[in-house]
Amino acid sequence: MIDQFQNVIQDLGALTAVPLHVDENFHCVMNINGELDIFLEPNERDHVLQIGCKLGQIFQGPFRERVFKQMLIANGSEEAHFGYFAFSSRNQQLVFYAIKFLPDLTGVYLADFLESFIANALKWKQAIEKGYEKPDTV
Repeated sequence: MIDQFQNVIQDLGALTAVPLHVDENFHCVMNINGELDIFLEPNERDHVLQIGCKLGQIFQGPFRERVFKQMLIANGSEEAHFGYFAFSSRNQQLVFYAIKFLPDLTGVYLADFLESFIANALKWKQAIEKGYEKPDTV
């Protein structure tokens, strides 16, 4: 499965003309314009590719509650096929993630998926950084 992951990353790099590599821990990090890091990691046990990014810290208070409400709504909407929102209470970090079945994954499919995933992650990240609870209020 690691070979499959490495092949998909190699194909993705060729398609996007971005040099990508798998590190010694079998992770790949894509930096998007210095604004967003996309983490790609295979899960051998479940045969999936875990895709994730941090959207930023958000601390306890009314704003966080409003953001959580909007993210729960997004998790249950059509928007959810691009990814899901989660929160780490350990570091107060908002996370956007997706899981894809690795054996069926190709570089072309991953490139297409990541285009939408990244666009969605960036619009949420930018909205929250500006103090908005969801992107369409920007």
